[in-house]
Amino acid sequence: MRLTRNISLLCAVAFAASACGAPFPSAPAIEPTARQEPSPEQILAKSVAASGGDPYQSLSDIAVSYRGDWGTIVQALQPALTDADYRHTSEERLLLGPRVVAQVHRGQGGVKSVLRDSTGVVVAYDGHVSTDRDVLETSALVADAYSMFLLGPAWLERNGTEWMRLEDGSVGSRKYDRLLGRLRPGVGLSREDSVVAWFDRETFLLYRVHFTLEGHRNTKGAHADVTFSDYRRMHGRLWPTHFIERVRGPVDIHAHEWIMEGLDVDRGLTLHDLGAPGATAWSKAAAQPAARVPSVREASETEG
Repeated sequence: MRLTRNISLLCAVAFAASACGAPFPSAPAIEPTARQEPSPEQILAKSVAASGGDPYQSLSDIAVSYRGDWGTIVQALQPALTDADYRHTSEERLLLGPRVVAQVHRGQGGVKSVLRDSTGVVVAYDGHVSTDRDVLETSALVADAYSMFLLGPAWLERNGTEWMRLEDGSVGSRKYDRLLGRLRPGVGLSREDSVVAWFDRETFLLYRVHFTLEGHRNTKGAHADVTFSDYRRMHGRLWPTHFIERVRGPVDIHAHEWIMEGLDVDRGLTLHDLGAPGATAWSKAAAQPAARVPSVREASETEG
C-alpha cells in the first residue's frame, strides 16, 4: 500500500483517528528581514563547530553499528522501506572522501548488504544481488539518510542549499532555531528533497531533521523526522547515540527507534575493503565490529 493512498480510510480507524499528519513546511513563517542574525549559514557553522568541527576535513573513514526496533504500523504501510526482517542490527562503514557508504544489516530474515556511492547502489540479500526497483530505491534512501543522521550539520552544510529561517521551534522549555533548505540531489535517488533542521539555541547541537521522502515511488509526498539525543564525546567529537523517527505526513505515526552500539574512526579503509554485495565480502579491516560505545559513566570517566 502506498503511504499516500487510503489516508481517509486510515484516519477513520479509531486508533489512527488522531494520527493524521500535517503538510511539510513550504515557506518561511517569518519575514526574511525580521530575523537577520544569525544567518542560516552562521547557525550551520556554529552547529558544525559545536559538534567538534567538520568530519569531512578531520576524518577519513567511520565504522558504526546500530540496533533498533520498528513500529508496527509503519511496517504495514512501508514494508520495502522498513525491510524489518533484515534491518534489526547493522554494521556500517563510511568513506568520507569519496562519499561511500557500505552497510551490512541483519535480522530474522537474514543478511542484507548495501554499497552506496555517487553512481548508484548495489544490494544483496544473503549473497544474492537484487535488481528490484523498490529495493534499490529504498536502500539508497536509507544509506543517504543515515549519513545525514550521523554527520548532522556538516552533512547538511555540504548537501543543503537555499537555506532560510523558519519561525523558532520549542519543545518544553527548550528553544530551537529552525532552518528550511533544499537538498539537490535529494535523499536516495530523488532529484530533490526538502529539509527542516532544528538547532538547540543553547548548545547549537542538531536536535531534529524533518525531511521529505521523494526518493522512493511509494513515499512521494510523505515526510518524516528524526530526533537526536544522548550525545556522547568520542574521538574528539560529539555524536548522537539515540534516534527516534516519526512519519509526520500524510499520517503521524511512530516509525523507528534505534541506538548507536559501536563507533570508531580512521581505520584507513579504502573502496577495496568494502567489497561488492553478492560478490566479495568486506576485508578483515572493514569487517571487525565497530568499537563498543561507552556508557555515560564510562564516557564521563574517560573525559575526566
